[in-house]
Amino acid sequence: MSLELPDGSDYSHMGKMLTTSFGYDSETGLGTGIAEFPNPDLILRPGIKVGISSYDENQ
Repeated sequence: MSLELPDGSDYSHMGKMLTTSFGYDSETGLGTGIAEFPNPDLILRPGIKVGISSYDENQ
């Protein structure tokens, strides 16, 4: 998973999906879940709005 910061730049660390048990809407293609990203430089802060992209390695 990759993360886009509020200024439009890409976060330099990749994350992983922990759970997708919160749902998926097949009409919109949007899903909810919990992802984990390392934060060694303390860039990620509570309340920050980011974009997350994922892909299916099997396709």
